[in-house]
Amino acid sequence: MFLPALHYLPQNRWGKNFELAAVILLASMTNVLSLPAQSGSGCGQSEATNAKTCFQAKGDLRSADRCSMTSGSGALRCSGGSFVAGDVGKSVYVQSAGSSGRSLAFTIRSYVSASEVDVTPVATSTVSNVSSVWGTDDTSALQSAYKAVVAQGGALYIAPGNYLHHGLNWTGNNIKIYGDGYGSTQLTALAVTNAGAVNRQAQTVGVDLSGSGYNQVSNMVFFGGLQKFPDLAPTVNILAGRSGSSGNDSAIAHIFESDFFVTFGVYNMVLYGYEQSDFHNNHFESSGGVNHGSLYLSAANSPGFISPYVNLVAPVSSMTKVNVSGGRTSIAGAGKLIVLDQGASGSDYNISIRDAFGLLGAPGSIFLSDTGNPSGYGLRHIVLDEVNIETIADCRDCRAVDINAPAWNWDIRNVQFYSATGMTVSPYTFHGGFLDGSVMIDSTGQRGGYTNPEFNAPSCAGSILHLGQQQPTTNCTDYGYLGSVHGGNPGMWTHGTSTPNGRCTNGSLYSNTAGSRGSTLYVCLDGAWVDIK
Repeated sequence: MFLPALHYLPQNRWGKNFELAAVILLASMTNVLSLPAQSGSGCGQSEATNAKTCFQAKGDLRSADRCSMTSGSGALRCSGGSFVAGDVGKSVYVQSAGSSGRSLAFTIRSYVSASEVDVTPVATSTVSNVSSVWGTDDTSALQSAYKAVVAQGGALYIAPGNYLHHGLNWTGNNIKIYGDGYGSTQLTALAVTNAGAVNRQAQTVGVDLSGSGYNQVSNMVFFGGLQKFPDLAPTVNILAGRSGSSGNDSAIAHIFESDFFVTFGVYNMVLYGYEQSDFHNNHFESSGGVNHGSLYLSAANSPGFISPYVNLVAPVSSMTKVNVSGGRTSIAGAGKLIVLDQGASGSDYNISIRDAFGLLGAPGSIFLSDTGNPSGYGLRHIVLDEVNIETIADCRDCRAVDINAPAWNWDIRNVQFYSATGMTVSPYTFHGGFLDGSVMIDSTGQRGGYTNPEFNAPSCAGSILHLGQQQPTTNCTDYGYLGSVHGGNPGMWTHGTSTPNGRCTNGSLYSNTAGSRGSTLYVCLDGAWVDIK
């Protein structure tokens, strides 16, 4: 069980009440820490509360293709459908049956056959060979189950099923919420209304996890919209913001284990001042037409996110300690995948992405980007380690990293970026400089007249760069050394099978690998190569 390292937290985050806050936080975690085995069959504090058996959540969302409707009619026919008499009264959505090609919501009024039901209201457009989804609206049941567990303590278990909902207020929780994993427990947010919202100006949110306490979410699948119904997706799939009266309110110690976050909306998972968050073996996927962040990590709230239910407050100084790791970690989609939204006070991020797979799914997509500028506050202490990034075909202008703010104390190692059709841009670009960092990367696919440097930054002062074999070039002239196979830039550590000759730049290194007993190392002194081995 995870325990937050409270003694490492900055003093200004807690003020004079540091010790009291620590005691309160640990006390609030006792219900979770003392949980018995996860049976998921109970309805009280001694066992995890089952949302199905205790609060009658159904989890019966189903879908059918090859459906048709006629304008002005309530007859919904789906070839090969699986309607049953018990579907009467359930919500149903039909692709493009509304005006201007939008999806339309209906209620099943009567059952005709396994392939036909009568719905209300009537269709406003004639459609054929489209998709439909239908099921019980589980919003109220899931909300009631959550409120009960928060009040009594314990954990909330959501049994296998696909649960239709219209926005969940899961704010301010200190509990564990868990399901049975991918293919079993799925929450699908469609046509979100965020019932009970107190901030009516808020954007739509699928599940709001904003709060200030410990929580854990495990083995859950969260869908914001569906593939054939992107117009029904909420703006934000998951919102996790710092709530309270001021930024001094803590928002730490959050665990996300083996969850799937999939959206067809604008933002997938948003963290705003939600620190000490650990994502292990999670999947982030954004498949909508516009994606501004599949994992959006914010200290500044530049987009102006508003929780429908609670007051969000800016963190005191920054957004720190977010770890994304695990061999099953994947981040995929079009547009911007991971976005760092830095604040105005230094933004000491301490963000790490490890053992991850990234897939850039459209031209112009970026694996890691930010919202800063070269003259603004820097992004510090970012780690990319053992990350494999690939692109779809024709993704020639996709990038692994595109950072505007100064990048200080970054550690990028063992990162592979692969483009199947070649690249027309530098895959690693740091517009504000790459300072006091280290890099070990390899980019492949830069063929067909590729001339841009692999690593692009106006300054790499104090940094050590080791670039890959195919295109080991950089426009930095103030780094430490750069190891490569075919490189020839000033200040590089290159190697070959012959003795170096001609003028050189002071400090450059060259390894002559000819022979069978190691290599001979040369250093450039006063413009000439000197054998030092």
